[in-house]
Amino acid sequence: MYPLSATMSKGSPSDGQIPKALAEVIKTSLGAKDDQLLNAMVMQIRDGYLQLRPYLDSRVSSLAMNHARAAGLSGQDLAAIVEAATLAVAMRTKRAGQPPADSTTRVDPGAPDLAGEARWLGRVSRAYARSPIVKQVLEETSKMSWVDEQLTVLGINPGGEAR
Repeated sequence: MYPLSATMSKGSPSDGQIPKALAEVIKTSLGAKDDQLLNAMVMQIRDGYLQLRPYLDSRVSSLAMNHARAAGLSGQDLAAIVEAATLAVAMRTKRAGQPPADSTTRVDPGAPDLAGEARWLGRVSRAYARSPIVKQVLEETSKMSWVDEQLTVLGINPGGEAR
């Protein structure tokens, strides 16, 4: 969960990121005896999700889903990559000071209990850090944002209507 936790903490008003050594302890003991550490990391990530909610764009989710399906992914692997890509673009959008998405989407909790949620966020975090699909979606949406900016400069609404 460290990649998501570290990234979320950079944009949140919380105490700061959980150290990498702590992340390793949590990672190696998901059935942790000390649920406070695990809970802290899960809550930090979910707090970041809440701050990103207005930036979670359903068009990005659809793009990521199309790429993941084309790569032959399904089930939880597909869902984790879609969630990771959607979060990655939302984080970039928010940090760039761009406006929230017109077409927002929801990200549902991954599991009903702490250990299950930690496993789910671990999966999303690995996809966020390692998936070539997440990188591809970031690149493609970056290009789309540039096109939208150029249309706006020309007085054309990227949604298709002239201003």
